Amino acid sequence: MELSFSLADQLISRRLFSSAQKVIQRLIPQCSSVSEATSAADFAFSRGMGLDLISYGCLIRKLVIFGEVWMAEALYMHCMVGKGLGPDRNLLNSMIICYCKLGKLEEATSCFDRLIKLKVIPWVGSCNAIIKGFCVQDRVLEAYGCFCEISEASDIVQDFACYNRLVDGLCQRGFLDEGFHVFDVMIEQGVPPTVHVCKSLIISFCKWGRVEEAEILSTEIESYDSVVDN
Repeated sequence: MELSFSLADQLISRRLFSSAQKVIQRLIPQCSSVSEATSAADFAFSRGMGLDLISYGCLIRKLVIFGEVWMAEALYMHCMVGKGLGPDRNLLNSMIICYCKLGKLEEATSCFDRLIKLKVIPWVGSCNAIIKGFCVQDRVLEAYGCFCEISEASDIVQDFACYNRLVDGLCQRGFLDEGFHVFDVMIEQGVPPTVHVCKSLIISFCKWGRVEEAEILSTEIESYDSVVDN
């Protein structure tokens, strides 16, 4: 890293600012820690050099991954939004996760909607984050809405925790048809149903007086080749 800084300084001394800038921009994606990435960015800023969109995206993603979400949001607002720069698909995905960790679901939804309008499929991590965020805030129908948008746009497969959380949240509040739809999507996508999802659906159908449907579902589940204990 010090060699890159030294090279950049030599290029600056020779007034080769564009070349020096490229050295730093190439360095940021290679940084293995937040401190290294922020040091590279500080080096550029202190010498009057800016970063390109890819470098900002890499830096913000590293901040989000390492839990520095407040810093990630501040950098995004100041260096991207404040300068009128349009985020690319990778940066929008990073900001969905960032805003969800901050509990700012309206902002996360705005980024999510921008991806959908661009016909870009969000990362699995972004999908999981926004669905979890809505469920945690007891906004399960909004979580379900995001799930439906994702399912209609692609065959992207969520992780087991996402399906479990969504079915649980919907069934506990009496949205059984919506919960069963999530279950159907699991099956259609070739995802083996989890024991947790199966129990949640059957118990909820019984609890809400739909015993016959619970019996039919129980028989249907027994016909599956495998049920995952998750």
